[in-house]
Amino acid sequence: MKLNILLSPGGLIDYSSGIVIPFVPTRIIQNWEDWVKPMSTINEVMDRKGGTVLTIKSDVSVLDAIRMMSEANIGALVIQDAEQPVGIFTERDYLKKIALQGRSSSDTLVGEVMSAPLITVGSGESTRVAMETMTECRCRHLVVLHKDSMVGIVSLGDLVKHLLQDKEEEVEQLSQYIAGSY
Repeated sequence: MKLNILLSPGGLIDYSSGIVIPFVPTRIIQNWEDWVKPMSTINEVMDRKGGTVLTIKSDVSVLDAIRMMSEANIGALVIQDAEQPVGIFTERDYLKKIALQGRSSSDTLVGEVMSAPLITVGSGESTRVAMETMTECRCRHLVVLHKDSMVGIVSLGDLVKHLLQDKEEEVEQLSQYIAGSY
């Protein structure tokens, strides 16, 4: 792992993230890899949240789809035909393509209003890449693939929650280091 870190009078500066870590040289760090955590991956997010993906066929009514989403308290369903994911149906799809257009939820098939093609992320990809993809594509959900198989789905909320937990752990480690108990 290559680090872009500079020791300055103000602390350690990580050029890849722009983070400045205040540094009081009370002891010598023998192994940087034990101290600096690499960027989180989608695998780590999936380990925390689980890999359950609710799917529905494209010939099901939108009403049944939103009922399923409501019961599961989720914001998206993956549309699967012949065991292959072909699209995604989200709360945003419902608002834009059903509610605002005055269409009937019971008379419209989910396959008519799903978003396709799927926007995906590899399970080994970094959380940063996933967030950049969501920003560029203006979407809130990514289907997670591992070797061309669907293994999960991550939402923007999942990524934010994971990153907050990571930062809390990092603050705890830095506090322990400063206190000399690391």
